[in-house]
Amino acid sequence: MYLLRKQAGLWVAVLTIFISCVSGGPLTPEDSFHDLRRAFASQDAVLLKKIISRDSLAKMKKIIAHISTMSEEQKSGISALYGIPRERLETITPDDFCSLYIVTQNKGPMGQALRSDIVSREQQGDHVIMSVASGVRFSFVKEGPYWKFDLTGL
Repeated sequence: MYLLRKQAGLWVAVLTIFISCVSGGPLTPEDSFHDLRRAFASQDAVLLKKIISRDSLAKMKKIIAHISTMSEEQKSGISALYGIPRERLETITPDDFCSLYIVTQNKGPMGQALRSDIVSREQQGDHVIMSVASGVRFSFVKEGPYWKFDLTGL
């Protein structure tokens, strides 16, 4: 019996260490910003999807659903604008949307802003707005213990 208790205690210690080393997400808005920066720099759609808020993911899904109801002419226009094959619009997923978001935004002010330093931080409860040196503001919301990038205001 003593041996079983000792072994159980060892397993609890190992699991505790393992769980504390596994990150479920960014624990501060600044961590989330740096993950966002890393996602854009490495064009990592999986990381972007991991750090966006639930409401942002829901917004993406609404946009995807809206695309499926567009006319052929509108879909062709989107295809030409973003340089993606027309048929890919029929099967676009949130992962594809994240990839497309990174590619299209990385070339513009957002990509440049992510290379800037954070200059201010305004917090109201579970919502933080961070401004960077280039003047762009980023919104983050707390979901459970993690801070997520919020696209809903864009």
